[in-house]
Amino acid sequence: MDATERHKSEERKRELINRQYGKQKSHLVASVMLGAGLELPTELKAHANTAESMDMAEMADAARRIEDQPSDDLYLYASGGMGATLATEVTDDVYNMVIRQAFEAPLTSLLSITTPGESRTLTKDVRPIVEQTPTPTAHARGGQADSPDVKITRVESITVGVYTQYLWIDEMDDVLAAAPAIAASVGRSIASLDADLIIGAILAGVMADDEAVCNATAGNLVTGKPLTVQNVGDGYSAMRKQLADSEAILNENVVPNVLLTGSDNYFPALTELEKLSQQPLRVVEDPRLETGVRNHDVDNATIAGAAAGSWWLLDNRRAIERTVLRGSNGPTVTQVRRNGEDGQWGVGWAIRHAVAVTPLDRTCIRQFEAA
Repeated sequence: MDATERHKSEERKRELINRQYGKQKSHLVASVMLGAGLELPTELKAHANTAESMDMAEMADAARRIEDQPSDDLYLYASGGMGATLATEVTDDVYNMVIRQAFEAPLTSLLSITTPGESRTLTKDVRPIVEQTPTPTAHARGGQADSPDVKITRVESITVGVYTQYLWIDEMDDVLAAAPAIAASVGRSIASLDADLIIGAILAGVMADDEAVCNATAGNLVTGKPLTVQNVGDGYSAMRKQLADSEAILNENVVPNVLLTGSDNYFPALTELEKLSQQPLRVVEDPRLETGVRNHDVDNATIAGAAAGSWWLLDNRRAIERTVLRGSNGPTVTQVRRNGEDGQWGVGWAIRHAVAVTPLDRTCIRQFEAA
């Protein structure tokens, strides 16, 4: 066999090995995610029929069996020649997917009421709020165009906070077999932090004028409005008809598209909106609006829930911004392994989440209290 034929043979062998490796690896990931009680992402659903729940020890054994395939080149090809064992590579991928999935799943509805933002730095960033400018005027022949001032209503400040955690499981610990479930718990705990920040911003956020997000003076806290289709319609109309601060100009950029409520009002909200032939509003429910949340920036103090029967209308494009560091889309989770360093063996996670949630525009959020 000449050099060309040997090269082609090696390429075919490499492709076959990598295909087999990818299939087994995906099967392992699917197995552990099922064991952690998580829904499989689309790319892994093909493995759901054959995947069985595995604990960490079974997963490691399966990964080692892949390593023991009868090929001298399997280790080199599968590990990319980087020297990491396949068992380590597989389990690291499993944990990362489990944590990511557990973080994203419970946040889907809450994230939808915020607008995504990025900051280049951990120091203060700013968001100027520009007032609606007047419409262009008719231009007289030979005349000069009007030049209205661009009006900055206020400047809201955003400072991304950093939240960290370090979890460690010794290999002789009894909970080692539950490592996939622990990884899922890590993801859910980070999601809980984000949810607390979002609800905390609505319940107790303070804007650049040192006033609460929703307050009667600003006109976006309305009392005596229980959740009925009539009151929802009146609130929607009032938000649509708001005028710019200093001119009699319709602030037509505000279009409420979310009805936010606690758990007590959730089914009444659905029932009321069912009376409409079309659904202009999406209902988002979260019990923290009633139970309150922890203030993670002030010694875990408690932020009280809203008055009973409260509900909100939002334009989710500008009401609240959830800001992460540029290039980031969530928490950074670094898997830590010890193989005898400092006399320890086991696995852990170093978690770093840089995020801020900031109210931006009162015209885009309005709170209604039943009493």
